[in-house]
Amino acid sequence: MILLYVKYLFFKLKVTNQHGVHSPYLYALVCSCFYNSNWKSIRKLPLSNQNKAFFYQYITKQLQSFIDQSVLEFRIEKPELNFHESKTLIEWIEEFEHEKKPHITLINNLHQQRKNWNSFVSKNKYVYLDFFFYGIVIHRFQQRTESFFLKIF
Repeated sequence: MILLYVKYLFFKLKVTNQHGVHSPYLYALVCSCFYNSNWKSIRKLPLSNQNKAFFYQYITKQLQSFIDQSVLEFRIEKPELNFHESKTLIEWIEEFEHEKKPHITLINNLHQQRKNWNSFVSKNKYVYLDFFFYGIVIHRFQQRTESFFLKIF
């Protein structure tokens, strides 16, 4: 457990907030889902299983809400939201190879899959949002490959 805190502290040294995101689409995603008053009132480290489940449900609901708004605001094809609480990153990577439509995928327990995540980010052409405990992979044809480390917890 202490090692997890140490890794999280090192992660916090390289993170940024919503102002480090320079794409209008990603900035809108980050602000509507995480950098708002509702998120600030509930956020805490998701270390217990109960907190992890709560944040996972909250994030998926916020992402779905953002997708519905972004279709109108950005006039884009509606991306598919992919999430499954028990899927590992390796299972998601296999699905990404066959996925050709725009999608937003929420990766759970990213801190336990850090080595796989780092190799995945270095090889593929998606947009990556890394929150230490969770990760979001965005595949949009209009978006170039970018990687962001964001402090939301």
